Amino acid sequence: MDVKKATNKGFCSVVTFTYLALALLRILVMFPQTGYIHPDEYFQSIEIVTGDIFKTERATVWEFDDRLPIRNIAIPYVLYGIPCILLRLILSVISFQGTVSPFILLVFPRFIMCLLSFCVDLSLISICQKCVTNIKRRLLLLATSYVMLVYGCRTFSNTIEMILFSALLRAVVVNVVDAEEAYPREMKLKASLEVTEHPRQKILILRQLKQLTHRDYSGSLEIALLTTVGVFNRPTFLAYAVGPILFWLYRGPPLKKISCIMLHLRCIYLLSVAVPASILLVCVDTIYYEGENVFSLLYENGLAACLNRVDSCLIITPLNFMQYNLNSDNLAKHGIHPRYLHIGNLILLFNVLAIACPKIIFSILVNLIQKRHLDTSKFNIINNLMVTSLLTPMIVLSIFPHQEPRFLIPLTLPVIFLSGLSMLNVKTDERGKSIVQWKKILLTTWLGLNAICVILFGFLHQGGLVPALNHLTGVRNELQQRDVRVHVLSSHTYTIPKTFLTNFVTNDHNKKFKPRSQVIIYNTQSSSFDASMQQLLTISAFVDRTAPHDDLMYFMFPSSLTQNFTEHETLKRMNLKYSLQRHFCMHLSMEALPNLNQSSLMNLDFINSIGLNVVLLKSVKYPQPFDIADGYFSGADEPSVDQFFNQTRCSFLKIW
Repeated sequence: MDVKKATNKGFCSVVTFTYLALALLRILVMFPQTGYIHPDEYFQSIEIVTGDIFKTERATVWEFDDRLPIRNIAIPYVLYGIPCILLRLILSVISFQGTVSPFILLVFPRFIMCLLSFCVDLSLISICQKCVTNIKRRLLLLATSYVMLVYGCRTFSNTIEMILFSALLRAVVVNVVDAEEAYPREMKLKASLEVTEHPRQKILILRQLKQLTHRDYSGSLEIALLTTVGVFNRPTFLAYAVGPILFWLYRGPPLKKISCIMLHLRCIYLLSVAVPASILLVCVDTIYYEGENVFSLLYENGLAACLNRVDSCLIITPLNFMQYNLNSDNLAKHGIHPRYLHIGNLILLFNVLAIACPKIIFSILVNLIQKRHLDTSKFNIINNLMVTSLLTPMIVLSIFPHQEPRFLIPLTLPVIFLSGLSMLNVKTDERGKSIVQWKKILLTTWLGLNAICVILFGFLHQGGLVPALNHLTGVRNELQQRDVRVHVLSSHTYTIPKTFLTNFVTNDHNKKFKPRSQVIIYNTQSSSFDASMQQLLTISAFVDRTAPHDDLMYFMFPSSLTQNFTEHETLKRMNLKYSLQRHFCMHLSMEALPNLNQSSLMNLDFINSIGLNVVLLKSVKYPQPFDIADGYFSGADEPSVDQFFNQTRCSFLKIW
């Protein structure tokens, strides 16, 4: 017996140490991540908040358009505004003048999201403790998932949705299990009350019964707030929340129906919290998007006239979101996908665990047919809750034809809870005792695929863009004393956030930031390379017309398109000289994949194609007032592709 306890204690200590190491890894991996998963990561959060707080030029995406805004502004301000305000105070104290590194603007909000992602871990621990099931192995699966290592540290609204949904599941499970545990005690107290004749004992029993009665409405504040904030963050949260909320509303004595009065009272409790919270968030959105119109109307016509026109002034972002997404023409602008694509997205996110889900769902259906759902054990109740919380969002979100993998990351906790045991192999030894072991093949597959996805989405996918912006930030700071305009054209890359290349200049008197908009950003995204070169020709013509103004032209494109650039006819017609300023490795563009033929694989030439080139161009007709050292230029001595790649370091800019 002592040997068994010592073995279990040793196993628990090893698992605990492993989890703590993985938790530390999540924080450490967050800092060097340069992967650019989707533009929404920046333009629905950092771009908006940073632009407002630092009063700099920003790109306002359609979600925040004043005409039909569909995104709540309070949630991004609370999460990302506080780090930006702290950063602004620090820069004001040191009287910083220049361009803040994009790395700093990324790390501050990401660090907040990384810390908040541990709410998912805590929710899983709390749920497993309530149903007395295997905690540590499920926790290890969660900590090794690339969804937590990559998506969990990003500033997506889907990441916030995952955190809120996990907290909602925890709140519902805690209340449902506590209610199940309290019912036998309540019956025992009522029986004692009937046989007790002593007045003092009756008073004590009545007090205890009153405390148990309050459990019928416990959790309403937490559940209502989480649901309200989740809906204003992303209205798709309703699809996730409907299952847990119904479980909470209909919880009651085992094998007995809840009374109609109790059901309505619980609904009233929820609404009493959700309605004021919704009004507050609507007021915040209205002030942010329509503040000038509301205040001018209030000043000119008074409060009565303002209240009469309140319907035209109120901004209810969840309703606008639904109005926009229910229109199939609007969804077509972002891509139409088959209705079954979310099945593939679930496998992409959770690989072997997602494949195990159908078997678990089938077993639940068999239990329902055989009326085993009458089993009121804690594990069975929570298991049914998790199945409902997994199936309902999958079905509802599959109705909409625009489907992306990140839409399903809130399902992380249900998938880990349900499918976690599928990774385990339970054996019986000679003494009849159960031995739980990992299924080595499944575990190896899980760890290997998640490691690949961390490298792909965390570092490789569009991974050279942020380092390239860091490089351009250094160039901007060198040119700080001159009024130099910088034209940046990117091809086959995601959109460049404007705030990453905007100067933050501190006034010594009032410590306020004033933007110096010297950067003009052009992005042809995944258009043909010919279209990008045509855009480059247009920029060159503009620079020639504004000469002798000090303009710089930068062209960023994937290294896989190097030969397309050096051999393009338009480049010769433009009469431009070019120099490779930097070649950033670890950049993979799905719009311009490298050529993986047999010769490139044998000679390892494809490694040079997995990168991002930053090329500086200058006009021969109007040379700029700077010199480029050791640069390869077009002309008589035009470089080969190999020479182009050999120059990987930035040339020094000598300002006259």
